[in-house]
Amino acid sequence: MTSTETPTAAVRRFNRFYTRRIGVLQEGLAETRFSLAESRLLWELAHRDRTTAAELARDLDLDPGYLSRLLRGLKEGKLIRSERSADDARHLHLSLSAAGKRAFAPLDRHSEEGVAALLEPLAEAERQKLLAAMRTIEQLLDGEPPAVAAAPWLLRPPQNGDIGWVVSRHGALYASEYAWDWRFEALVARIAADFVDRFDPAREACWIAERDGRNVGCVFLVQARDETPPHKVVEGTAQLRMLPSSYRNSTKPICTSRRPATFVVLLSMR
Repeated sequence: MTSTETPTAAVRRFNRFYTRRIGVLQEGLAETRFSLAESRLLWELAHRDRTTAAELARDLDLDPGYLSRLLRGLKEGKLIRSERSADDARHLHLSLSAAGKRAFAPLDRHSEEGVAALLEPLAEAERQKLLAAMRTIEQLLDGEPPAVAAAPWLLRPPQNGDIGWVVSRHGALYASEYAWDWRFEALVARIAADFVDRFDPAREACWIAERDGRNVGCVFLVQARDETPPHKVVEGTAQLRMLPSSYRNSTKPICTSRRPATFVVLLSMR
């Protein structure tokens, strides 16, 4: 969003971009004869054993009259069949006919191929960033709380780019909460560089906490050393460093581990 653009204008601009990007402005969706609305109805019917017009109107937020015209066209094409409910004769159960299933198959395949082509130029990290952004849009617009409790934690060793993330996250976090300037970020960068340069896998470790495909925290277990040159090892002592998190409202331990000269506490990051 530009500095002069209103939120509504930004959303409308994104809608124009995305509808063009995924090809829904074409006369037929995914190189088929079906419109976007017809394609969505076929998808819904393909993924339900049976349903009713009332259920489709409610779930898709469609005007009943408009939905009725769409269903009539699909029936005339012999793509759907209807069956009177045994429990309530006023209700008609709708499902795809054999011809409807045959018509849906290439539509589904072409749609799958189109999305794959959209993602293909992106690196894995870029794909995960895109998917996370899409999940955020769904949660915010549907009014659903973020699925923090449902998403599993992943504690893993650092990968390329993680140390830079630790430094950047510290700089942003402490600037926001304590108004510290970039000199603190430089200090964290030196500490991180020292950890990498002096790393002793027998006595030290680093874990990155990941949830829902993104980094949310980290733990550095560091061998204690004299702060003055030549930075001699302090035997029998470990230091626990660097615990930024995206979920910082709890310090309840979720994991503890003991080994010689080591006590590790991984903090809850909810």
